[in-house]
Amino acid sequence: MTPSPRPAVANLLDLLAATTGENPHRLADEVGDAGAGRLKQLLIEAVNELLRPLRQRRADLADDRPYLDSVLDAGNDQARELAINTLTTVHDLLGMPYANRSATRAALSGS
Repeated sequence: MTPSPRPAVANLLDLLAATTGENPHRLADEVGDAGAGRLKQLLIEAVNELLRPLRQRRADLADDRPYLDSVLDAGNDQARELAINTLTTVHDLLGMPYANRSATRAALSGS
């Protein structure tokens, strides 16, 4: 099997090479006449192996509820501050200095 004559096979070989760090020509020689089915099987195995540590990390994080809550709280705080700043800018641009910014801040800050 050579990587160049069939674009779909060449693409699979490139993906396999990218996930394994191997040379696509060497991989083509390894697959040989086993065909695209074998190539797809190797690619699935390589992608699964590549994603294994990420899946494990995700599972570990999912089990750490206090950490997840702290990340969500920090993100909410950042979003709230951005919203307050955006509304302040909008009020200023619209010439609405009379807008009840303190009420907006209180509503957005959860007070």
